[in-house]
Amino acid sequence: MLSKIFKSVEISRYFNNALWLLVEKGVRVIDAFFVGIWIAKYLGPNDYGTLSYSESFVYLFTAIAGLGLDQIVVKELVKTPEKRDQIIGTAMVLRTLGFMAMVFIMLPVLYYQQESTTTLYIIGLLSLSVAFQSFKIIDFYFQSEVKSKYTAICNIIVIGCLALLKVYFILFE
Repeated sequence: MLSKIFKSVEISRYFNNALWLLVEKGVRVIDAFFVGIWIAKYLGPNDYGTLSYSESFVYLFTAIAGLGLDQIVVKELVKTPEKRDQIIGTAMVLRTLGFMAMVFIMLPVLYYQQESTTTLYIIGLLSLSVAFQSFKIIDFYFQSEVKSKYTAICNIIVIGCLALLKVYFILFE
């Protein structure tokens, strides 16, 4: 029965797409678990707490940077593929403006929190990673074309390289 279902080109295309996304999520989970435990053990309770606090602080404001565009962009790309360049360009500009708004909202909050210099540096570095999320719009294009295999492979390579970099930093202190 399954062979009959997957003979349909469309269904097999969607299944393959979903499979690549699941593989990517699996790699993320494995990385977060094993490398995350190693980082926690290396940093110790105090420094790991500072890192976790900084990540949580930045995460609170990332919704501002995203502007809720994710599903809207994919939907519009599917509905009007002829406007692809205009949709992607507009979404990238909006996400960049959203990042700037996030920073301008975070700065007064940080000022009133009176965090340590180390915490401010960590929050600053983590905030910069949000700036690069405006390029996630490219992933939305591939999602609309049901070709997530390419972004999944790229993401798996990036996750692997970052995991190796984290391990390198831990090993060589």
